[in-house]
Amino acid sequence: MAKAEKKYKARVANRVLYPAIGLIVWTVFSFALIEIAIEDFGNEESYPTLGGYLVVIIAGFVGLLYALGVRKKKPEGEEA
Repeated sequence: MAKAEKKYKARVANRVLYPAIGLIVWTVFSFALIEIAIEDFGNEESYPTLGGYLVVIIAGFVGLLYALGVRKKKPEGEEA
């Protein structure tokens, strides 16, 4: 009698899928924010707005990359 083989489905875990979709959406949203900031760019009053948009965009990318598991590796032998 033949031994039954288990078939494994190639699935992506939800902990990877949702942040990956979020990364794509955030990238599109970031371009929209930058476009809005550049349209108003031209006088010194818009510098804080542009800086604020950039901080929000970078914080969003950092959060999504953290959710995806992209973290700095610790050198071997070093403990937390």
